[in-house]
Amino acid sequence: MKDKRIIYILFCMIFVIIVTIFVLSKYSSTSMDESLYNTIWYDYDIKTGYYNKFIIREKELDFYKSDNTHIQTLYDTCTRYSFDKRKGVYILDCNEKIRIDDIKEDSINIEINGKNYRYYSNPYDSLNYEFEKYYNQSISEYKIQRMQGIDFIKINYDRMMELLDINENQTFLIYGDNCSSVECALLLDVVEKWISTNENIYYVNISEFDNKQMIKLTKKNDKFLLDSSYYNDVYPRIVVTKKNKILDDYLFKCKGFNCSKYIRN
Repeated sequence: MKDKRIIYILFCMIFVIIVTIFVLSKYSSTSMDESLYNTIWYDYDIKTGYYNKFIIREKELDFYKSDNTHIQTLYDTCTRYSFDKRKGVYILDCNEKIRIDDIKEDSINIEINGKNYRYYSNPYDSLNYEFEKYYNQSISEYKIQRMQGIDFIKINYDRMMELLDINENQTFLIYGDNCSSVECALLLDVVEKWISTNENIYYVNISEFDNKQMIKLTKKNDKFLLDSSYYNDVYPRIVVTKKNKILDDYLFKCKGFNCSKYIRN
């Protein structure tokens, strides 16, 4: 009788050990790939023009949705997770499930509520990925194609100095080598439409101006800044003049890929 009891106890202990091992192997706080830890993954939102961000930490997932005013955590009350190795799913403590697969060196696929999102470790790669999906060509290809359409309005320093004297509104689209935002490409399409109704629109590459030319430009109109970096922004700058006076001066920003109602900064 005693032997049976011992056997029963041993059987129960073995059963508990097996179940524990199974549960630990299925639901672990360890990620499928620890190389994903502490990397900020970016997903460009084509509607807002800002990036959603995803960070995997050792015991928590941080998921941020960005807009133009603040960063809001989507899962404020449930960031801790367990990891189902068998299904490859992160299970948050509020029972929300996130699947991460198709892991590459610079990008991952994240499935949330049945929808798939491609996140990149480099924000520009995410932007270009979404751009190619939307326009069927890369940002650089789009820019080259559109630039050909407005190349005839490009002017040099001497011509700009002449136009500043004219007693009519002159609109200068000012780019530089630092213009790297998506607006630097998308604005070109907007400019094509502007040209159809306004002949006095010109494209200027400020990176081609040397320091002496910038000094002469400020002497022509002291509202122009000597520091050319002001005009060599990541966003294109629009400057409107009339008879040596600056009537308007702003950076051109779109709301995602929608430039129909651009933002003046």
